[in-house]
Amino acid sequence: MYSRDSTELLQLFGVVHEFKGVTDFKPFFKGDVYFDEEKRFYGPNERWLPLWMGFLRVDTYLNTYRAKKQGVEGNMEGEGRLLGG
Repeated sequence: MYSRDSTELLQLFGVVHEFKGVTDFKPFFKGDVYFDEEKRFYGPNERWLPLWMGFLRVDTYLNTYRAKKQGVEGNMEGEGRLLGG
C-alpha cells in the first residue's frame, strides 16, 4: 500500500493480459496481480502504441540504461505495445 499521509491509503493492483513475465515482475510489486483474460480492462477498443513511436521516446532508452545499470534482467518477449484502459 502507498500512503501520502496516515489518513489516505491507496492500494495498487496489477492487471495483465498475458502471463509471460509476471513471476519475474512480482518481487518488484507488492500488490495483487490479476489476469484479464477477456481484456476488458483495456477498454472496448484495444489501443496500441505504434512500434516506431516507442523508438522515438527518450524514456525508452533511459529506462533501458537504468535497468541494465541496476542489473535487472528482462526479455523482449511478449506484447509490450498494448496500452491499458
